[in-house]
Amino acid sequence: MTRKKTEYRVTQRLIDRLNQYSFLGTDKPAEQGKILQSIDKKHLWEDICAASALLEEHQLQIADLQQEIEKLNWEIAEHRDQRDRMEEAAFQSIDTAEEIHTAREELKAVNLKLKTQEEALRHLSITDPLTGIFNRRYVMDALSEIKQASPLPLSLFMIDIDHFKSVNDTYGHEAGDLALKRFTTLGAATLPEDAIMGRFGGEEFIVILKNTDTPSALILAEEIRQKTEALVISETDIPFSFTISVGIATEVEELSSVRDMISQADQAMYEAKNTGRNRIVVFNADNSG
Repeated sequence: MTRKKTEYRVTQRLIDRLNQYSFLGTDKPAEQGKILQSIDKKHLWEDICAASALLEEHQLQIADLQQEIEKLNWEIAEHRDQRDRMEEAAFQSIDTAEEIHTAREELKAVNLKLKTQEEALRHLSITDPLTGIFNRRYVMDALSEIKQASPLPLSLFMIDIDHFKSVNDTYGHEAGDLALKRFTTLGAATLPEDAIMGRFGGEEFIVILKNTDTPSALILAEEIRQKTEALVISETDIPFSFTISVGIATEVEELSSVRDMISQADQAMYEAKNTGRNRIVVFNADNSG
């Protein structure tokens, strides 16, 4: 196993543990107290220290990535300069048809390399490296654009793999990674072509469904839930299955912000988890407290 792969698994294991405390950002003290009674607080301080150390490490990794991006941008600028010089040379010093043809072919090659590098950089910035689907940043931006441009209704899924920490602890983090990949494949194959699916963080996924009302969203969510429940991960030493909890929020009028809509779907998802898991809950403003 490579060092990079080992670091990723250590990071994912800590993220799995810290997901226990994600509710602490809520502005509802009663809800915090209720959930705090159900979690193990023994290692809370250790997790905070580990998170701090991990944050510092990730900041160094981000700095390294920024250096790589700057290097790539520098190379792109160099290729652009080379292209400009070749264009200038083509008009100033090329005398024969053969030389003109050669110069044009070289210019095409430079432009193609430049385009390939730009596409690779964009792909890196919007894609989750493990599952290959969109990352959180892209989905947030896409939802903002869709809310402004697409006709209503607009539906949103927040999906969480149930007991994912137990999957990692029981079968290993490679099995957990495989579960994430297999669920991604299942979801992409079930969703309509214009749906946008992304990994929101850890074992959480988000789905944007344009021009989809609540009944249609429920039918689609139930199909994904049933297929997931029937899925068996058999590539591991011990085959295993898992389930999902789904929260749905639907906007029929332009009343909520992007963050509000995500919060509504997130609240519905946690209600699904708190009422037994392996189920779907639709956000209801009247019952949201």
